[in-house]
Amino acid sequence: MANTQPTPGSPESHWGSRDPAHQPPRDAVLGLKRLVIETRDRLDPAATPEAIADDLRSRGIAADPAEVARCCAEPY
Repeated sequence: MANTQPTPGSPESHWGSRDPAHQPPRDAVLGLKRLVIETRDRLDPAATPEAIADDLRSRGIAADPAEVARCCAEPY
C-alpha cells in the first residue's frame, strides 16, 4: 500500500486535509455573500434577490431574500 500521508513540513502537510471525506461541503464553508455572487453570475447578472434566494433554497441553503438583497447591494 502506498503512503498517502504528506511529508512533515511539506505544503501538503500544512494545507491538505488528513481526512477529506469528513470535511464540510463547500456550500457550508462559503459565506452567504460568496454564494450570492456565484449564484447571480450563474443565473444572470440581473437576477432578482428572490430568484437567487429560491435557487439557494433549492440547493438546501437557508436564504432570505432580504439578506440576499443586502449582499447584492454591497460592492464586491
